[in-house]
Amino acid sequence: MVCGAIIGLGSAGDLFNLWLWFEAMAFASYPLVVFYTHDRLALEAGIKYLVQSAAGSVFILLGIALVLLSAGTLDVLGVRQALAAAPVEPVLWLTAGALFVVGFGVKIALVPLHTWLPDAHAQAPSGISAILSAVVIEAGLIALLRALSALAGAAVSWGALLIGFGLFNMLAGNLLALRQQQVKRLLAFSSIGHVGYMIVGLGVALTVGTAAGAQAGFFHLLSHGLMKGLAFLAAGALMFGLQHSLGQAGAGAGHQPLMVDDLSGAARRYPLVALVLSLAVLGLGGLPPLVGFMSKWQILVAGAQTRDVGILIVLIVAALCSVLSLGYYAPLVNRMYRREPGALVAKGRAIPAAMLAPLVVLALAVVILGVLPFLAGWLTIPAAADLLAAFAP
Repeated sequence: MVCGAIIGLGSAGDLFNLWLWFEAMAFASYPLVVFYTHDRLALEAGIKYLVQSAAGSVFILLGIALVLLSAGTLDVLGVRQALAAAPVEPVLWLTAGALFVVGFGVKIALVPLHTWLPDAHAQAPSGISAILSAVVIEAGLIALLRALSALAGAAVSWGALLIGFGLFNMLAGNLLALRQQQVKRLLAFSSIGHVGYMIVGLGVALTVGTAAGAQAGFFHLLSHGLMKGLAFLAAGALMFGLQHSLGQAGAGAGHQPLMVDDLSGAARRYPLVALVLSLAVLGLGGLPPLVGFMSKWQILVAGAQTRDVGILIVLIVAALCSVLSLGYYAPLVNRMYRREPGALVAKGRAIPAAMLAPLVVLALAVVILGVLPFLAGWLTIPAAADLLAAFAP
């Protein structure tokens, strides 16, 4: 149902149907967060997710109402024509855009609207965490871009607004991740930072009107989905091997949080899982020749080509944040390869081949797209062209 709703979201031609499909996606994801219904923390995370998403939906509806009041239509192209014909620069247009940013920003985890995300990702099953981080967040970003494209002619630079949010996301996500001891919460906070890279690239494209930034932003959207999906699935495989092996039958088996300390010596017992998890987190940290490095590099190059002082400052912060992220990614790898196996690892049972197969596929994609990034061009180039066309004056 989540996938079907995302397809509908991408196909909707008017703002109301865009909102309906967006809500369908959110509604379908609520039960996934509270999969462990016996767990108080999972229920708490689900309620937080529900309340904040519902509040965001109210903001979106208010924005849609203002657009309908101003334009008399909710068709995206019709709204743009009405905006172009407006004799003045009405405050209603700008207010509607701000409401869209806040409403969709909850799902995208824009800072400071991000507080639901760490709890939801940490308490959901690892496979669901992968979907939330690698698919649902990005779908929310696409919905925001489609809504703002209807208001492209308003007297405000939506690109500059995205760059500003991207800067806050990069800083907050990386700083908050530094103190985390739970593996999945650490990965969740890192998702907040990586959203910042995506919207910085897209914001650069909308600000200066060049395709390079849009291609880089969409490429990072793709690369983050691959790397974060791989990281969450690898963490889930380790949770299966380490915690189910203790014979914790019954409700809650295997749902105890995976701590960084639990990974000590994991490479000796689970060499393949340790390898793919290392590839995922080092790629997220921006180490070559992995896909995370290449997508971040393209964002930096696209921004540098603008020769804009403000954008260059943001790019310097982005580069420093990428280095900072190694402060919490590197200890994971160090624990797995340089420590003696702990008691939990020593008692762990084998992970089935069916669980390892998708990890290998995603790991290969992370490496291959890092070495041969042009292979993603058939997706990123048309997407960039469509984005610039949607926001063209």
